[in-house]
Amino acid sequence: MVAGADTTHRIVASFNLSFDGGGLNNLEATEVTPPEFAGTAVCLQSSSGGITETVSMQGGYTPIKELKLKVPVCSDANSAYMRLHDWLEKCRPKARGGGGDFQKYSGAFTTYNWKGDVVEEYKFTDAWPYKFELEEVKADEEKDLIYGTFTCYLEKYERQPDQ
Repeated sequence: MVAGADTTHRIVASFNLSFDGGGLNNLEATEVTPPEFAGTAVCLQSSSGGITETVSMQGGYTPIKELKLKVPVCSDANSAYMRLHDWLEKCRPKARGGGGDFQKYSGAFTTYNWKGDVVEEYKFTDAWPYKFELEEVKADEEKDLIYGTFTCYLEKYERQPDQ
């Protein structure tokens, strides 16, 4: 890093998460866990006697791309929780009590600095929810809000180039 360089433009102050359908734009999530970038080691060549072994590191994503959205549980029809819950229920098979209407959406996850400039933008395609988890609630604990986490599979997830 260059001495005196201003790095505050890269500090994330807010984010926006939107899907292109189902009324899932501008979701009010408190936390988003995007897919992680991870390299994989692949053995390209091996021979008997242990004489030749070649291992290659390949950049990329983990095999299953997941996006996790933590939202406050709320019964308001316009809340992020209810909109995501409705989408999950529509995607569930009819045999499991769902709507049987498998809906995939594309969208974007964008982070902003304190000035409102884009820090990073990720675009994804063919996303669908597959899991919901409610946080642990204890009888002897007072909570103002209860949170739930929706996990979506993503078929494609790419970081957009810096502007």
